[in-house]
Amino acid sequence: MLKTKKISDNNLADPELAFFKKGAKLKGVIFSIERSRVWIDLNGKFIGFVPKQEVNDEDAVKIGNEIEVSVLEPSDDTGDLVLSMRPVNKEEVWSIIKKAYENNESVEVETTQVNRGGMIVCKENVCGFLPVSQLTLKHYPRVEGGDKDAILNRLYSYIGKKFKVRIINFDYDPTKLIFSERAAEEEKRAERVQELKVGETFEVEITGISDFGLFIKFLDDLEGLIHISEVSWDRVDDLKSRFEIGQKLDAKVVSIENGRVALSVKRLTRDPWLTKVKKYKLGDKIDGVVKKIVPFGALISVSEGVEGLLPLSLMQNQGVVDLTKIFEENKSYTFEIKELDADNHRLILFFTVATPKKVEAEAKKMKELGLSSQLSNKILQKGLNITKIQDLDEKQLVVKLEIGPASAKSLKKALNKKSKVKSQKSKI
Repeated sequence: MLKTKKISDNNLADPELAFFKKGAKLKGVIFSIERSRVWIDLNGKFIGFVPKQEVNDEDAVKIGNEIEVSVLEPSDDTGDLVLSMRPVNKEEVWSIIKKAYENNESVEVETTQVNRGGMIVCKENVCGFLPVSQLTLKHYPRVEGGDKDAILNRLYSYIGKKFKVRIINFDYDPTKLIFSERAAEEEKRAERVQELKVGETFEVEITGISDFGLFIKFLDDLEGLIHISEVSWDRVDDLKSRFEIGQKLDAKVVSIENGRVALSVKRLTRDPWLTKVKKYKLGDKIDGVVKKIVPFGALISVSEGVEGLLPLSLMQNQGVVDLTKIFEENKSYTFEIKELDADNHRLILFFTVATPKKVEAEAKKMKELGLSSQLSNKILQKGLNITKIQDLDEKQLVVKLEIGPASAKSLKKALNKKSKVKSQKSKI
């Protein structure tokens, strides 16, 4: 095994190491080749490595070959001597990059290559990696559906383009030297966000759509979110059916917290609850459309931007256990207001199937017709009575009551018998 020394801050004072300064030219022999480093033996006493991006002649990289190198860094974080096979003066660029990293300063780099993960960018002849995730919103290749080929094509358009970046990970290995455009803009962006005021309105552009809201950009590169609850006074269940990436709209700033900006579209219009609902009072009868039946009740649209709830618990007091037996979605019915709090957007509705006395009277009539209690309950739970089903034919009875043909035939026979008796009495 080769017995050599590492260069470190502790032994740089050694007289033997006086020549290990940046830019110094040395000769050494290649004794090991790794994926990202080529190790060099210097006179059998010391070792150093050449990062992959510092190799300028691949044909010369063979174990046993003697090569000329220059010193980039006398000692890296692990005490290793960092060398270069490229022309001298490149260490000056490395010095600029390292200083920028240590002082959290920005540098300008140019894109030379791209891949699906990001871009290879260079500061003169020193290159590193700028991941897609570290691009600012202005340059981020946001593509509908996240198509990887479309994203790659967008990145190709950046070849030759210069970016102002910060170094977020310093390493002489080009795959580990990581740049960030976002970090370079972060401080500037934070200052701009602090200048925003709640209540300001901006034209925004949708950059992303999720189940919980719209991601937007405005003022070139500031980011924000419009939560699904702030999109419309109406209930919105599917944002993708109403919006698309790239679409522009106006939005109002509603909060700024920890650098995050929340905006609203609906607050650009007057709250309909403050005008349309306050005119109602408890006990009023109002028409509403059943928008959706859910496990705990039904969502009722009373007017544009105003929605109420019909709780299943209130209906259970009338013997109703399944609202789909009473209502059809997108159909209008008349409801009674049970609770109303316009300021807090709370509207509780009630639907009368039948009063207890009417239910008892109808049940008695059905019993006199010879109907089973099961069939009678089904008619009552649907909010129907003998009068309402009198003129239905057998097929209509099957659909309306969800009963079999035999039951429908028997029921129709009983209804016809009642109708015939009633007709004879009227003649007398």
